[in-house]
Amino acid sequence: MTDASVQALRGLSASRWGLRLATLAVWAALVCAVTYWVLQWPRADAVRADQTAALSVAGDELATTAPTPAAMGRALGAPLGASERAAAPSLSTRLSLQGVVRAGSHDGAALIVVDGKPARSVRVGTEVEPGLYLLALEPRRASLGPDPRGGESLSLELPRPKTP
Repeated sequence: MTDASVQALRGLSASRWGLRLATLAVWAALVCAVTYWVLQWPRADAVRADQTAALSVAGDELATTAPTPAAMGRALGAPLGASERAAAPSLSTRLSLQGVVRAGSHDGAALIVVDGKPARSVRVGTEVEPGLYLLALEPRRASLGPDPRGGESLSLELPRPKTP
């Protein structure tokens, strides 16, 4: 065999391996895609079942309930009516003071529970809820208000310790 024929065979062999590797990569991608969609299949059925459960079927047509005027007003940004304002829980029932840490007369932090979520630390002068700031701390009391430098609108007190 001459050198030219040996090099031609090497080039042919290299191109065959390249073709084999490309074929392997295509098949691997195809297997991964099929596996992904097979694993997604049960989840998609559950989502479809939830979506169809929300609709009620009347004969051959789908029937949905019309929104109430109050719900449409809320969706479009109308102010709350008197009955809706009364239904909203007051801040004093949504907030609970769990602890007070004072550093001097004007600095410190309070542990406050909001809507039953885990207690979080709030420093004096920072926002507890949108539009509600921690104003001042006393040994067993926290003062809250709508403005960080304004007057008190709500006070929270620590629960009394249980006596044995």
